[in-house]
Formats: sequence, structure tokens, C-alpha cells
Amino acid sequence: MNIIKATIFGAGLLLAGASAAQTDVKLSGSMKAFRVPQKEMTFVDISTEVFPQKASLLVADADGMYNIKLAVKQGRYYDVGHTLLYISPGDEMKVDFGMLPHGTTFAGSKAELNQYLNKKTGLDGWSIFGLKKVDTFDNCKVKVDSAINERQKELVKLKADSYFLDMETTRLKAIRASLYLNFFQTGQLAEYKDPQELKLEKKKRFYQSVTSVIEPLLKELTASDRYLDLSEVRQLLTECNTTNVFRFPKSKTFLELTATCEKRDALDSRG
Repeated sequence: MNIIKATIFGAGLLLAGASAAQTDVKLSGSMKAFRVPQKEMTFVDISTEVFPQKASLLVADADGMYNIKLAVKQGRYYDVGHTLLYISPGDEMKVDFGMLPHGTTFAGSKAELNQYLNKKTGLDGWSIFGLKKVDTFDNCKVKVDSAINERQKELVKLKADSYFLDMETTRLKAIRASLYLNFFQTGQLAEYKDPQELKLEKKKRFYQSVTSVIEPLLKELTASDRYLDLSEVRQLLTECNTTNVFRFPKSKTFLELTATCEKRDALDSRG
């Protein structure tokens, strides 16, 4: 079985090297905000490019409360509605879910880490630049670096395990590179009236002008296949691979992922 298939059907083969013993995690709290009796708790990893895999099912009682016990072998990310959840062996946490991430509250082990993950302030072009055109790439880089560095300072202050710190540091690197590339939009390097082919040509020229900034980050993001479990890494590498401008290591797993997604898209286009 190839790596992508093993990952999809094995729910996380890329993380299988951990030696931590399987230990129960206890989660409880309110899910009233969902206004449904049940809510899926799904894995967040490379397999979601094909289909989400249910890790467990949260079931509300008559008062909208849930209580669940999970057997986990190592730290891992999950989606519950719009909330990104991180748990590891032995955790016991009270999570009152909101419809939006910043409406969810956490108490107990990993509360601080999950609050960090679900901060209201986003690291995106809108949050950093607003509606104003950014005049130069250098100014774009200064603003992006300032925002990312502030978030990095928050991250290193957390009492987090090495896996979480490594993954979140990598996530920030991917966001940094993506925001650099987003200067094509924030710098308005293409005109609205430009034909699509001209827009693509202008985009390619811009990408070529920033290879010395982007390629070192891509090298770090491809240092381990486990970073492909982060959607920000997958999206960035896919964009950089599609434009065929940047040179970066392409592992067997990434190539299989690319081929699988191409087949998925082809099937989708055929209904």
C-alpha cells in the first residue's frame, strides 16, 4: 500500500513513529452552541485532502452537555465544528464549544495551548494590512514579520510539548511564506481588467523576484513529511509546485499527495 493510501485509511501513518503509550483523554463540557444532538470530532491531517475521518462522536444529553473518553497514543489535532482542538495522552479538559473558534472556552490540561490555537486575531492579509494597498514588498515583509514574530513570542511562552512547539513553529513559517506571496494581491500587482493569462504571467514574475526569500522557508517546511499534516503547509507547497517557479525538496509522500489530489479533482469535475 502506498504512503498516501496508508495515511488515508490508517488515520495518521505519518505520525506513527511516536512511542508514547496509549492513554485515555477525558473531554467534557457544553455543545449547546451547535444546536444539534451530535457533532463529529474529526482528525486534522493529510487524509483530509481526500475525506475527513471521524475520530469520535460527541453526543449531547438533554442539557446539551457531553462527556467522552478517548484512547490516544500521542499529541494530535482535531476539528470540532470550527474549533481546532489539540490533545495528548492523559489530558483531562473541559471544552465549552462556540459556533466560532473564539467563542470556545477551555479549562484543564492543554487549555492554554488550545486558547492559543483559537485566537480571534488572525494572521491573514486582512488582519495585517486591512484594505490599504501595500506599496512595496519590503514594507509587506516588515509588517508580516512583525505579526509572525509576535505570535512566535506567544508560542514559546506556552508550556507545550516538543511536538506541539515544532508543529506550530512550522505552521507560522508556512503562514509567513504565504503572506509574502500574498503581496501579489495586497500590492495590487495585477489590474482587474488584465486577461487571466497576463495575471498569471505577472504573478510568475513576482514569484521569480522573491525566490531567495521563499526557497529557504520551503526547505524548512519539507524537512519532515509530518508537516504535511498542516493545511497551511500543504496549501503553500501545492501553490509553489503548481507555479513551477520555486525549487524545493519533493518527497515521495508529497508527490503521491499531489497525484491523489489531481485524481480527486478530476473525479469531482466529472460529478
